[in-house]
Amino acid sequence: MRYCEQCGAAFRVAKVCPGDGTATRADLFDPLVGRVLGDRYRILERVGAGGMGQVYRAAHNRIACVFAVKVLYGDLAYDAEMLARFLREAELASCLQSRYIVRVTDFGNEGGGLPYMVMEYLDGPSLHDVVTRQGPLEPARAARIAERIARGLGLAHERGVVHRDLKPENVALVTEDDEPDVVKLLDFGVARVRDGGEKLTAHGIVVGTPLYMSPEQVMGAELDGRSDLYSLGVCLFEMLSGKLPFSGATVSEIGRKQISEPAPSLRPFLESQGGPVALDDVVQKLLAKRPADRYASCREVVDAISRAVSARPSMATVSPPSSTTSRVAPSRVTKAAIEQAILLGAPLYNAGDHAACRASYERTATEIMKAGLEPAAVLARLAAALRRASTRTSPTEAAWDLRYAFDDLLATEVEVPVGDVLAVELPLFRAIADRREAEGALDIVGDYAVAFARGLAGKLQGDPARAASVAALGDAIARADARGAGASALPVLGPLLASIGTEGPRPTQSSRPSAAPVSLPTRAAVADETRERILRAIRIGAPAYNEGRPEVCARVYRDAAKEILDETRNDASAEGVTRYLERALREASGRAPNDAAWVLRHAFDAILASSA
Repeated sequence: MRYCEQCGAAFRVAKVCPGDGTATRADLFDPLVGRVLGDRYRILERVGAGGMGQVYRAAHNRIACVFAVKVLYGDLAYDAEMLARFLREAELASCLQSRYIVRVTDFGNEGGGLPYMVMEYLDGPSLHDVVTRQGPLEPARAARIAERIARGLGLAHERGVVHRDLKPENVALVTEDDEPDVVKLLDFGVARVRDGGEKLTAHGIVVGTPLYMSPEQVMGAELDGRSDLYSLGVCLFEMLSGKLPFSGATVSEIGRKQISEPAPSLRPFLESQGGPVALDDVVQKLLAKRPADRYASCREVVDAISRAVSARPSMATVSPPSSTTSRVAPSRVTKAAIEQAILLGAPLYNAGDHAACRASYERTATEIMKAGLEPAAVLARLAAALRRASTRTSPTEAAWDLRYAFDDLLATEVEVPVGDVLAVELPLFRAIADRREAEGALDIVGDYAVAFARGLAGKLQGDPARAASVAALGDAIARADARGAGASALPVLGPLLASIGTEGPRPTQSSRPSAAPVSLPTRAAVADETRERILRAIRIGAPAYNEGRPEVCARVYRDAAKEILDETRNDASAEGVTRYLERALREASGRAPNDAAWVLRHAFDAILASSA
């Protein structure tokens, strides 16, 4: 991501800000953090990014309330069509008053170059995050979520609004009044008002996400609410099975399947799981190729789901979360301490006293470390940040090292099996590390991996069943230290932390089952040409990713993997490389570019590490 130091806008591509002519910079910390937009909303932290802009957590200056503020990318803020689409999203969402649609409370355009909208702050994961981490959902839970999505869509359709980009990433799941899985529909940026209003795209122009598009949307035809119902069918299929009904290596292949290929039946899967097989009938009707063959309205969908679930008495009510799993996150005490540190430190930073801000953050991190009450994954994140901060000559950089760690911990919560150290620590580590990986901050991730490996080895020390893991961790830590830690530690520790814990008893996993273990190749089996091809792909792909072009990175990695497979499939000595890359390509297929890039990068790192 690149930033304009003058106006604070974020840019994915532009090297010069169109508003003030200032050269954008990739080495800046986000200049919006700490600023006040519209004289009311103080930006506290960046919490995510989408196709149109970045999302921040903000505090209102006059009332004790936290909001989410979405700010349009600077690349788009001066594009008349994209600006109109952004403002249309704010206008539409502000008119859709439903429990199941995110509330938009305000919008504006700071200085003419920072269009923003203010929404209710949602403290919960996206449906995409839940399915990715847990795999297939319990049928009753999937049905409940689908029913609530349909209720939110129903209100929009009654107002003449077609969403056009319904997908799990645009569905947030929050807990309200102790009620879990309350749906909040997001991102009406490509929505259309039927029979009224100016069209923001020409006839025949396709908008949306191909994996979730209806056949008529793929073909660029006129849409009504039944197109959203098709997308809902894809979401329900994915919730029930953990897979997409249609995938492919290219957008055109996916589009062809959406138009002409019938959706697979989930009946055998539901029968094997003891679920209500009538849900398959609902999915099949939602995924009918012709709009006329689908349900006519969201009300019909709600009724059909209710009938399908009640057909099995055991599924008539939503089962409570399994007692074999629990949600793990930094404790409320730790989160409160971090939030207090930010509230005290951020104003000091904004006033220019970066040293005082750093000192405040260091005190809080050190106190949490001394208490030692958190999981190793949490303490390691703080330890890595304190270590990085101690090497900085600039208090500005040191403050941000610690602030990034605070942000990561405040945003982390995972559901894990109970009763086993590794089952808790490893998913928690992965969730924390994912935030920095998504930013391309591999030096931070590498330092964190080293600190976590040390903390984990300490927790496992003395357990005979984990002796092999402790020894492997000790060896990997020494090798990572010899490389100077940072990003160079990832090829050593990444594969180990991904595979550790296979010895000894293991609990039943609630997350998506992983593929059968694939033996990594030995050095002799990794040809020099293969290593050089991987390194060349990383040299090209990593900078593209860091510049905000994950689709380029994913394409480079995918092409390199396919080229390597063309050379290794008939080479018995390279079987390990072949099987490893084949699995990585399968896992990357159909994923968003950001996710696909990291699936393939992890495979590359593992292959390189096995031959180090």
